[in-house]
Amino acid sequence: MEVRNFMSTSVGFGYAGSTKPRFKGSDFRQEIWRRQSLPKATAVPRFGTCQSPGLPTGRIRAIGVTAGIAVDKQRDRRLSAPPPEHIALLPVDPATTNGASMTHALILLDTVTLTPDTRHYVCSKPDGYAFQPGQATELSLERDGWREEKRPFTFTSDPDADVLSFTIKSYRDRDGVTAELWHAQPGDRFLIGDAWGAIEDKGPGVFVAGGAGITPFIPILAARARSGTLDGCRLIYSNRTAADIILRPFWESLDGLQVQFVVTDEDNAPFADRIDAEMLDTAVGKAAAPVYLCGPPAMEDAISEMLTGIGVDPERILREGDG
Repeated sequence: MEVRNFMSTSVGFGYAGSTKPRFKGSDFRQEIWRRQSLPKATAVPRFGTCQSPGLPTGRIRAIGVTAGIAVDKQRDRRLSAPPPEHIALLPVDPATTNGASMTHALILLDTVTLTPDTRHYVCSKPDGYAFQPGQATELSLERDGWREEKRPFTFTSDPDADVLSFTIKSYRDRDGVTAELWHAQPGDRFLIGDAWGAIEDKGPGVFVAGGAGITPFIPILAARARSGTLDGCRLIYSNRTAADIILRPFWESLDGLQVQFVVTDEDNAPFADRIDAEMLDTAVGKAAAPVYLCGPPAMEDAISEMLTGIGVDPERILREGDG
């Protein structure tokens, strides 16, 4: 039985065979199940459920951040993700790149807003394009005045999916690439280069992220969730406000992952705290597991100094570019 599934949001949570949403509440700001196309399946908008022929009732744990993937409790079932029929994936004329060094053209298929300033971008995938969880690429918009404005972004889709996705925080108060991306519409074109190493999975450990620094950990921890190897993994995720937490329902849904949210700029908010040496010492312990670190440079420097101050071997601290 063929199940064709394009996850336009690429982020969805729910159990099959249940009428009760797995997650609910506007605080999460996740637009789940929005604008999906699920032939041969039934979807309930937002924090709803999914029933699909051939998938055991009650066995779908999540339709996760990786586009076109359903996680089955008994087996890892991947559903193919063809592009929506209304978007023609036409090849880009090389002449339109105006000599840009990027070699791969993408079509934006859909976007979903995750937080007030973060969106998930689902794009076509060039034939043969490959990357590993945690890797990134340089991306630019394929339009006049923006082709040479290349910025590094991490892939947040499953490498085996038939689409590429990026989860990008936009700084709309600046006249830059991320602000321009916020206005991108399905059918717009991006240019990317080959994938390059960012943060590599070197085993279970403590993942410390700040803001958009969570993005390398999305595919790494999602891959571990699919393979059932999250035991021994802990996520400490810091943001200014609770509304800024990217994919909060997803992190809370992962069996085996210990999650600690930290909110720095809301004294009365849940998780109000700051990452300090005591918190890190409790999380890291005396084990020799790696500590993955990704966030604003000042945050990375400060936390790296705290880690070495509590006796963590610098070789255990993995930062972007160390993979």
